[in-house]
Amino acid sequence: MPVSLHRWIVGAMSLSMLWLIGCGRPPRPQAPATQAIDSTSEQVDLSGMTDLSFVSTDYPMWRNADQNSVEPDRDVPTEWSAESGLAWSTDVPGRGHSSPIVVGQQVFLTTADDRAQTQSVVAYDLQTGHQQWVAQCHAGNLPNVHRKNSHASATPASDGSHVFAAFIHGQGLYVTALDLEGHQLWQTEVGPFASEHGYGASVTLWKGLVLVNGDSAGNGYEAALHGDSGAIVWRTPRPGVGQHGSYASPIVAELAGRTQLVQSGLGRVASYDPLTGEELWSCRGPAEVTANTLAFKDPYVIVSGGYPDKEILCIRADGSGDVTDSHIVWRNSRNVAYVPSPVVVGEKLYCVTDNGVAACFALSDGKMLWQHRLGGAFSASPLVIGKRFYIPNEGGEVHVFEIDPEFKELAVNRLSDEGGMASIVVSGNQLLIRTEHKLFCIGTPQKVAMQR
Repeated sequence: MPVSLHRWIVGAMSLSMLWLIGCGRPPRPQAPATQAIDSTSEQVDLSGMTDLSFVSTDYPMWRNADQNSVEPDRDVPTEWSAESGLAWSTDVPGRGHSSPIVVGQQVFLTTADDRAQTQSVVAYDLQTGHQQWVAQCHAGNLPNVHRKNSHASATPASDGSHVFAAFIHGQGLYVTALDLEGHQLWQTEVGPFASEHGYGASVTLWKGLVLVNGDSAGNGYEAALHGDSGAIVWRTPRPGVGQHGSYASPIVAELAGRTQLVQSGLGRVASYDPLTGEELWSCRGPAEVTANTLAFKDPYVIVSGGYPDKEILCIRADGSGDVTDSHIVWRNSRNVAYVPSPVVVGEKLYCVTDNGVAACFALSDGKMLWQHRLGGAFSASPLVIGKRFYIPNEGGEVHVFEIDPEFKELAVNRLSDEGGMASIVVSGNQLLIRTEHKLFCIGTPQKVAMQR
């Protein structure tokens, strides 16, 4: 957050691309010539796939298992510093904008060493911060990235027995699967990737599938891999509308009575059947480039972005075909978040813009209910715990504020002089915060459930 791609997103997430080249409104996107699978080398057995199961202290993927970054209220600190409230801190080798994930007693994140030209996954002990292992996924051939991006901006995901990480390497998009001890199980080149500013779309899991977005300069695709084997189950083309790529992460949600994989970017919002890759519906907008992850509440999806156009769209997700003229509930051009992902809490939509404005909209009609300027620039996405928002700015300050009924700032916390692009995650009553070269754990050390 979706985008950093995690500063840019991310999620997330995701990428701050306010300086993308190009001008003018992109042409209308055309529907894919075919919705069929465009690459699969074998018949993949999809029988026996079941829903993933996690314990309450897990945070297994970008924006957590529900993919909405909204958590129930719990006893989590609102104030801390380098001298107070810190459970542990540890060094992160290399650099990256991805957020950490938590499964059991392990913390995983991706990182890249630009000098050594390596991309890796790192594992830590949740209780102590001790680094357990570093698993190198790629060496050499790192593509050029935007100065506000990194070579490790996509947040990994875990199903409890694998860790999945997506990187662009050379001219391709790859997904690597590791076991929880850091041994590589498989690595698949999902498809070609023409990097403009790098990569930022985080891995999404659904049942036994690993879902990834391959939007790059000009064109893209959505793809599903089998989690056990790495075989490509389906890959659906996503045509471009101009010369730019996009950086949003996919989400899977139950919307309008069906399971939908929804993806923004390349000038359209599109919904797919996550089992087959068949496109269900699409809507033009909000822009050629989106760098965050969309929000949703049945039956709506809400997309905020991007470049060159800036707009928030609320779309009803019960249509078929091109729904541009029939299913847009509302649109808004004020307080649009480009890189930070929006969130829905109750019947309200909340955005934190890249230049630091927190804004609240009525979900029903898009009416802005309040706005408040925070300090600094933002690329991370907000985490909501109960009524409290937690979001770091690029300078390393973490803003904590309440959202009900109106904005109320509770604290502004700083751990160090270095900033970062990653979003905050929660595990039990602890917060995990990644900065440029450190990983911090805030809160009282806890015993984590072992059984899954």
